[in-house]
Formats: sequence, C-alpha cells, structure tokens
Amino acid sequence: MSSTHLSTPSAKPAADEFVDHENQPSTQSLSAKKTRLSLGSPPQAASRNRVDPYTTLPPPSTSYMQLRFQLCGFKHVYRVVQLPLSYTFANLHTLLLFLFGWNGSHLHQSHVYSHVKMYSKNTKPGHMKKYGRVPPLPEWISPDDEREIYFWELQHPDSAIYEVVPQGSNRRSGGGHDFRYETRVEDQELTLGEVWNVKERQNASQGECTNLEMGIQYQYDLGGK
Repeated sequence: MSSTHLSTPSAKPAADEFVDHENQPSTQSLSAKKTRLSLGSPPQAASRNRVDPYTTLPPPSTSYMQLRFQLCGFKHVYRVVQLPLSYTFANLHTLLLFLFGWNGSHLHQSHVYSHVKMYSKNTKPGHMKKYGRVPPLPEWISPDDEREIYFWELQHPDSAIYEVVPQGSNRRSGGGHDFRYETRVEDQELTLGEVWNVKERQNASQGECTNLEMGIQYQYDLGGK
C-alpha cells in the first residue's frame, strides 16, 4: 500500500501571502504526509450524461498554495507542486497518479486532519507525527458525565474532520457512525480551499487550528503489501 502525506504549510502564511489576487501567486510550503489506504475507486469512464470530475479542470483561481507530497516511509521521495485552491480532491487524485507514476488501478481515499504535528526535518521530513482531534460527543453521552467523557477521549483521540472517498462511494451499509471521521464526502465535493482557507477561521477546523496545523493523508492501493 502506498501512502502519501499532504499536510501543513512549512511556514505560517499570512493572508496576503497565501493568496495573490492579481499578480504573481505567493506560495506556502505544505508538508505532504502519508498516502494511505483507499476506499472505492473512481469510475473507469464517465457517463455520457455527466462530467467526469477526475478529468475536468477546476474553475480558474487567483489563489494558490504550494504543497509537498511525501511518500510515506521513503525519506527522499516527495513532490512539491503549486496548486489553485479551487482544486478538488478528484483533481488531486488525478495529479497524484501522474506525479508518482501510478496507473489508477487501485482503490484510494483521503482523510483531512487538524492538530497536525510534524516530525523534525532531521528525522522524518514531510511526515506527520501526530494528527486528529476528539470528535464531538455522541447524543448518548451527557456533557456532565466525566467518566464517559474520559473514556470517549481515550478511545477516540485522532478523529479526522473529513473522510474523502471516490465519486459514487459515499454509501454506508448498516447502522451507526464511524467515529474515525466526522463527515464523509466524495472527491468532487471538497476543495483545497475548504481545507486551507485564506481566512484561517474558515478553514476545515473552523479556526480551531491554524493552516499550518491542517493536513491530509492520501491513501492508495487499499489492501496492497
């Protein structure tokens, strides 16, 4: 299984550094982190009656960011690319196939995390050391029940904000909720600008974390060895 870490800018971006409104776009270096597992592959060919999000370019944008894509477990295998914030996760999947020379025959999925901490550049550059947050309490746990809250936080320390799956895969079987993530969306439904917003209070964490503390794990080749 191949893992790629896409994550946090290497230096804290100011709003006017994150975006260039008309002139040359200034960039931020994002640590790419693991590419991990994958759920459901994109359709092999688009229906005649609908647009294929994996081969359709995003709308024009004057807002860009620089991302580092780090292949998990390989210290010196990474790519650095400047991308528009209008890029969807479908665009991102197609780009990663090209950048790493993968043929797209395997399953993929992504997770968007807050509270990201990076390894130092001298140990594992571009790799996420810690990530995720405790998900909101379910309805059956009272906000006054300290014991249940303690065990909830102990059991769910690193939930993702989003699980992002291929187009047509956002179907759940059975009941209950998977607390490894808070919201499940499809590749074409989420953009980079919704993860790392120019206005940090409007990023995927709703301002709980800075853009530097946001990251993505892209997982490819589910079940691979």
